[in-house]
Amino acid sequence: MNSAAPCGYETLDLLQKAFHTGLAGVALISLVLLPGLAAAQAGRAPQIATPPPVARPTVVTLANGDRATGLLAPSDASAIHLKTKGFGDLVLPWKGVMAVEFGDAIVVSVADGRQLSGRAAFNPDGTLVLKDATGESAVALTAIARLMWIDDPRRRANWRDHWNVSAASQLHASRGNSGETDFGGDLSITRQGEHSRFGLYANRRFSNASDGDSFSEVSDNANAGVRIDRNISKRLVGFVSTDFQHDRFQRLERLWVSGGMGWNVVTGETRNFTLPVGVSRGRDRQIEVIAGTGTGFDGRAVELSRSYNELQFGDSVRLQLKRQRGTISQDLTIYRQLGSASVSADAGLGNGVSNIRPIVGNVRAEFSAMLGLQFSSWLGWQVSVHDSYNRQPYQSVESNDFTISAGLTFAVGRKNTRPYGGTSSNVSKRASGDALPQR
Repeated sequence: MNSAAPCGYETLDLLQKAFHTGLAGVALISLVLLPGLAAAQAGRAPQIATPPPVARPTVVTLANGDRATGLLAPSDASAIHLKTKGFGDLVLPWKGVMAVEFGDAIVVSVADGRQLSGRAAFNPDGTLVLKDATGESAVALTAIARLMWIDDPRRRANWRDHWNVSAASQLHASRGNSGETDFGGDLSITRQGEHSRFGLYANRRFSNASDGDSFSEVSDNANAGVRIDRNISKRLVGFVSTDFQHDRFQRLERLWVSGGMGWNVVTGETRNFTLPVGVSRGRDRQIEVIAGTGTGFDGRAVELSRSYNELQFGDSVRLQLKRQRGTISQDLTIYRQLGSASVSADAGLGNGVSNIRPIVGNVRAEFSAMLGLQFSSWLGWQVSVHDSYNRQPYQSVESNDFTISAGLTFAVGRKNTRPYGGTSSNVSKRASGDALPQR
């Protein structure tokens, strides 16, 4: 027993030495590393986890007594949007809403550029009243560009609240001054305000143009314009526009400026019927008109120019399909020439001639009808018919053009905006004709 004891003490002594050696190593490593770690932490701010704000439910009461409860999603002038657990995403048109209890403060981007925020109260008369520390502000539902929860990360206003960019790519079947195989594209940029609308629009068509009884010569038509509409009252709207037309096959260019007023006979979110009336000033230029006998340019090609005034009137109809999935529209404009026209002709030899000639009852008309379907917020499809009639066309030009068009449409930006222009209303606007002036 006594001979075994020293071995036990030696083992215990070795363990103690190892323990102390380990402590010394840890202390040495700490002396080397801890100052560096402390320096690194000194430059770093403490991270405090902040939970994101949680929206409270919004309750919408419909005119039929039904109630929908959910989280407010970005909405606009046409409908309030809710995200619900049981029914998914709901789109509830304002016209069917009786009451709204907003769970939280909201922010509203108004069509005139303002941005309002605060607690909101819904009025069935078609307004929202927002209250903040500065007071109360009433906003018409039709003037809302965007409405959302005040803590929504998308609350910052952007160009999509006021602007709409639309484009279309279409195939055309034509009879008249162009052949059967037509292709074209449209572009429209529109800004929608609370009481006004401004737009730029352009379209171009490529076609096989008529040459006698066959369609052979390649041609293109292009139209572009600018228009402004401004509400004068609930029933009256004023408009000013300028348009330019280029027709390669007819070797025709035309520029005209129009202004007038429209009476909104029926106005609403889904139905509109307007009767516009106005006046326009136009100027035509046609190159290589073949002069007839008795004109002093017998048998020669001349450039013919003409300036004139017109009275314009017609109608415009818009019907919104259920759940905003499409639109049916119809437009008719009749142009009745007034007074006299200033006519000039020039063969390019310094022997031009001009005079003032009376206009004898010339009438031209533009008719279009369109059905548009919306597949998503940016993609759609439309089919349209268009007829352009001119009672006194220029030489070698048919008096009537009929076109059927179909194709895809693309749009980004504000949704409840009706863009200007488009193939359905601007294809092949024919200039009025007249005889050459006498020498």
